[in-house]
Amino acid sequence: MSGVRHNSTNHFVKSAFLFGRLKKKAVIGVSLQYHFFTKKPGHMSTFFTKPRWRNSFCAFFFLVGSFSAAQAQLVVEPGTPPDQMVEILTGGGVSVDNITLNCPTGAFGTFNGLASNIGIETGIMLATGPLEIAVGPDDAESAGEDNGGPGYPLLTAIAGNTTFNACVLEFDIVPQGDVLTFNYVFGSEEYNEYVCSGFNDVFAFFVSGINPAGPDYDNTNVALIPGTEIPVAINSVNNGTVGSAGTAGGCISLDYPEYFVDNNGGLSVQYDGFTAVLTATVNVVPFETYHFILSIADAGDGVFDSGVFLEAGSFESLPEFSLSPPASVLEGCTETVVTVTIDEPEATDVPVALIYGGTATPGLDYLPLPGVVTIPAGESSVSFTVTTLSDGFPDPFETIIVTLAESGASTTITILEPNLPQVNLGEDGLICPGNAITLNAANTGDVTYLWQDGSTGATYTVTAPGEYAVTVTGQCGVADDAITFTTQPELSVNLGPDVETCEPVTLNAATPGAFAYLWNTGETTETITAAQSGNYSVTVSNDCSVVFDAVQVTFGGGIAVELGENRTLCLEEVNVLDATNPDATSYLWSNGSTAPTLTITQTGVYSVTVSGPCGTGTDEVCLIVQSCNPDCSSMEITEVVDCATDVEFTYQVYASIAGGTPPYTVTGDYNGLIDEDNQVILLGLYDFGEFYSFDVTDANGCVRSVLGKPVCSTLPVTLTRFNGETLQTSNLLWWNTAAEVNNAFFTLLRAADGLHFTPVAQIAGAGNSSIGRYYQFEDTQPLTGNNYYRLQQTDFDGQTTIAGTILLNRSNTIAGIMPFTVAPNITRNELTVLFAAATPSNGRLMLFDTAGRLLQTLNLQGGQQTVALQLQNYPSGMYLLRYVSPMGMYSAKVVKE
Repeated sequence: MSGVRHNSTNHFVKSAFLFGRLKKKAVIGVSLQYHFFTKKPGHMSTFFTKPRWRNSFCAFFFLVGSFSAAQAQLVVEPGTPPDQMVEILTGGGVSVDNITLNCPTGAFGTFNGLASNIGIETGIMLATGPLEIAVGPDDAESAGEDNGGPGYPLLTAIAGNTTFNACVLEFDIVPQGDVLTFNYVFGSEEYNEYVCSGFNDVFAFFVSGINPAGPDYDNTNVALIPGTEIPVAINSVNNGTVGSAGTAGGCISLDYPEYFVDNNGGLSVQYDGFTAVLTATVNVVPFETYHFILSIADAGDGVFDSGVFLEAGSFESLPEFSLSPPASVLEGCTETVVTVTIDEPEATDVPVALIYGGTATPGLDYLPLPGVVTIPAGESSVSFTVTTLSDGFPDPFETIIVTLAESGASTTITILEPNLPQVNLGEDGLICPGNAITLNAANTGDVTYLWQDGSTGATYTVTAPGEYAVTVTGQCGVADDAITFTTQPELSVNLGPDVETCEPVTLNAATPGAFAYLWNTGETTETITAAQSGNYSVTVSNDCSVVFDAVQVTFGGGIAVELGENRTLCLEEVNVLDATNPDATSYLWSNGSTAPTLTITQTGVYSVTVSGPCGTGTDEVCLIVQSCNPDCSSMEITEVVDCATDVEFTYQVYASIAGGTPPYTVTGDYNGLIDEDNQVILLGLYDFGEFYSFDVTDANGCVRSVLGKPVCSTLPVTLTRFNGETLQTSNLLWWNTAAEVNNAFFTLLRAADGLHFTPVAQIAGAGNSSIGRYYQFEDTQPLTGNNYYRLQQTDFDGQTTIAGTILLNRSNTIAGIMPFTVAPNITRNELTVLFAAATPSNGRLMLFDTAGRLLQTLNLQGGQQTVALQLQNYPSGMYLLRYVSPMGMYSAKVVKE
């Protein structure tokens, strides 16, 4: 394929390259200011005074790029003299000497990779065959030319095989910095077929000299896979796959394909593959001499070519300069120091040019600053002072930007307005015992504090009266202030114990140190006169304390009476109420007794009035007396108070008896009627608010007592009536409401024994209503005998209330037959009630007007058959006659003319 590379097109490119190179040499010579001198016969030495080759070399190949851009190929120029190659390769901060080149003709020179995918724009190239072989496209898998040159022992040792066609460039170099770096790419026609074979073309960059980390470098290869000690070669950097001509285990490594570029079929470079751009790094001692050997060779045979591309200007070792960090100063008050530092001291003085910028004005805001500072030989830094001036204007802040002219690194000095110390501890004040007051003298900026006791904090805590002072010292001034605190005593007031008296009493709250008095009577004096019973309290205060006391003054009461809580007593025991008081002059119990004590033998409400010199005292207690015999423990009474019952009673008490031994006997103290049905008692009472009591005695003599006073709470439903009557085959129930609030529905429950109720109907309520409403329900399947009905109301929120309980009795007689007749139905004066048979038990006849008012009640005894009612005192109109007995309730209408 080498013959193909010498067609007319290549000759044109070659000529164009030469033309460009020759025209550019004069420019390069001027811009780089380089000089050649002979140190030894046959050796060249070059010292580069300015590190500008990289930029010049880019321009050097610009014309070449313009000629060959259409072909988008790598451009090479073989035969560049070795001193020029080293000059192209090296950048700033190095001096080079003792340059030698051992390389077959045509296998060394320069390249331009701008139009290629090699990854480096320009530089020098060493190859194992003619440089033209490297020019694309990649149209052969085995391009190469054997130069017939020898191998290189150092490379042979790395490759582990015989080497051929070695190309070796050597030179000595003295770095100014502590690190030498250069960039390179290795490519080969041995890729990819001969990966892991004995044909392992190899290159290396050997260095000898002082290793700052030790031991010294001795032909140490620095062309290594990043992060490893593995030399870069075909059998170490590849696509990660054993080549077709290779063998498993024939590679150093297959683990670094990320550093490999597969160029198979590439347009700009002939080599089948090459590495990514890699960087060789060498740690060095500044100004010491190091020997470098840049070398490449075929391995295994001399047929297929390889080449190494080294980037122009990348071989450099520059010292680094830095500036001190940004700083702040106070205008006209404080100074700051700017330090320029070099990473390694040099043997000669190092001048450093500085540029100044920012918003501050030289001469107005700060004194003039040097344009160049010099770091003395052997020193690592130089410093200068920045002194600010007060310009008399209140600027928020101004800046001075100090920039290194060579690198562009900068630091900023911010000029702040001086924050003169200020302190104001406030007005003299009051401190109360046990309190603490924090004085704050805090200022911003660099200030110090000194308090009267030597404290140095920004704040001071005051806990006692006295004078307190502080001095605040800043960089630009001093400020001080003082404050005085006084105190007042803590207060204590005592009105004494509670007072019982027959005469007005003086209450004295006088307290030393008090400023104000306020009694609950509204008075503001130290003393007041209490002329009536009550609780008297006073608040006494000054600026530090507020205290309170109270006393109870009682007039004419004088006698304390305490009969204890309402309670249940045992019938089998002797129970005594004791009202004895040493100040008493007389006693009067509710039963007329005048003794200090009273023996209790039955259930009831007991009260006593005890008189004394200044008045009387009374107390009342509810006592239930019943059996405490263990044999009676199973007997219990459950009460339900119905406050919205039929009009003839103010309220009813519905009680059920559980346990004990029937039959039961009921006795009591109440104002009303009582119905008994073995285990159920229905007590209708006329006087609302009065106490009621009754005793239930079973067959074994066990007594259970009930004593109560109905308390009717306001219900969501105002029930004005709940009643019912027996019909021929059913029971009709009805009720009236005057108002309803949040009423969801009514539930009607029924029980035969008055104990175990089950629902029989649910009737929707009116929700919220302020008008009277009427409800009724017909129980078409009533029970034989007693039918207890309970009306339960339920709110929308689910809360329930028992509204009332009634009893309807369906006797063994024919249902629906009235047990009495009225004659005449229309009368002027007298009305006769004739019962079909003698009344079997006690009952009541009640006469109502149309407004529901009870006009007359007759209590009937068992055995009566005829009853007369007198109507002559009532006005003409319609009346309702009702008969109520344990057998049920029956009604009839009558008319008076």
